[in-house]
Amino acid sequence: MADRFISAVARYRGVSAEDVVEKFGAGDILIAQAAKDAGMIDEVSTFEQLMKNLQKGEQMELSAKRLQDEFPEVYAEVFELGASAERERIRSIEGLGQFVGYEKLVTQMKFDGKSTAEMVELAIFRAEREKKMKLKSEYDQDGQKAAALLAEAGTGIGEPRNEIPDDEQKSAKLPSPFVKALEKLKGGK
Repeated sequence: MADRFISAVARYRGVSAEDVVEKFGAGDILIAQAAKDAGMIDEVSTFEQLMKNLQKGEQMELSAKRLQDEFPEVYAEVFELGASAERERIRSIEGLGQFVGYEKLVTQMKFDGKSTAEMVELAIFRAEREKKMKLKSEYDQDGQKAAALLAEAGTGIGEPRNEIPDDEQKSAKLPSPFVKALEKLKGGK
C-alpha cells in the first residue's frame, strides 16, 4: 500500500518516488511553510481564503498537454472515453441510413464533433420543410402569372363545362387567346 501511495503522490506532484520518500517528510506530517518548501503543497492559506478562492471559481489551469505530461494514465483513459463516445456518435448517425439529396449536410454534421443522430434527423426534416415551402411559393407565383396571362388574353378562368359544343369538338385547335397565353408562359412571343 505504501508503494502505491508514494507512486500516486509522485505522479500527481510531478516528482520522483525517491523525492517523495526523501523530501516529503518520510511519512511524517509537515506544517504549512515547511510543506510548501518541500514541494508537498502549492500554497499556504487559511480555510476562509481557500473557501473564497473556490467560490470565485479559481482553478488550476489544466491543459490537455499538461494532463498528458503529468498524468499520462488519466490522459489515456479520458482520451479513450472521448474516442469511444465519438465513434458511437458517428455510428448512430450512419445508422440513420441514406438521405438522398442531403449527403453534404449529413457529412458536415457527422464530423462537426457535436451533432447527434436526433439533431441530424431534425436538420433534414427542417431542410425538407423549407424545400417544400419554397416549391409551394414558386407554384403560387407561377399560378398567379398564368392567371394574369390568361386574363390578359381575355380567356379568364370560367366554370368547367360538362359539354363541349359541336363546333369545338370538330376542331383540334385551342382558342387563339389561350394559345397566346400558353406561348407567353413558355417564353414565346
